[in-house]
Amino acid sequence: LVGAGEEADLVVRRAGEAIGAGLPAFELADSADQADAFLITSPYQDPGAALVQGVVELGLDRIDATRLADETGVVISAGAQVGAERGLSVWAELCGPGYDLVEGRTFPLLVGRTVRWLGEVEPFAPTVAAGRAVSVELDGLTSLAAESVPPTVGAYTSAGAPVAASLLAADLTSLPADALEVLAADTGAGADWILLLTLMALLLVALDGVLHRTGRTP
Repeated sequence: LVGAGEEADLVVRRAGEAIGAGLPAFELADSADQADAFLITSPYQDPGAALVQGVVELGLDRIDATRLADETGVVISAGAQVGAERGLSVWAELCGPGYDLVEGRTFPLLVGRTVRWLGEVEPFAPTVAAGRAVSVELDGLTSLAAESVPPTVGAYTSAGAPVAASLLAADLTSLPADALEVLAADTGAGADWILLLTLMALLLVALDGVLHRTGRTP
């Protein structure tokens, strides 16, 4: 959406429409006019490289192609081509009601990633965890900068934006030893209370049974 006097950076349209000519486009095409269910257009790479990168970057690898093939009765494939502007063209039939593509949780991801890719927005990492590689370059790394793997929990930056790495495994935490001892002590105390309450509950159940058998309960 653009305001009066502003220019669009990309366009969403039906294939063949003249609106937004020359702009990066997210298009809906008829399956009769397009061999692949998902067709990526890239001006920067050869089709093979564009396909490999685009399948992951646009979230196409999250789509259940087997289920879509069962629903449509045709093979669901992805392809790529070289063009003047970035683009993604999807079979319009798959975006209709009754298909898993639009009703599943992957469709918002596909649309969101495609729009960011078309607009050449800096990629971001939806989750960052200590010890786990991310798909973006993180600043603030020391020994593992080349692989973008945060070695421990903490604050980093990606494309100038702050990101926080959460804890993935206990052995990667940077908590001091005394904090771990406090946690262990708290856990032990909690376990004692749970055991005591459980024994009290069992005792009450046993007492109620005895009173019931002897006729001393109302």
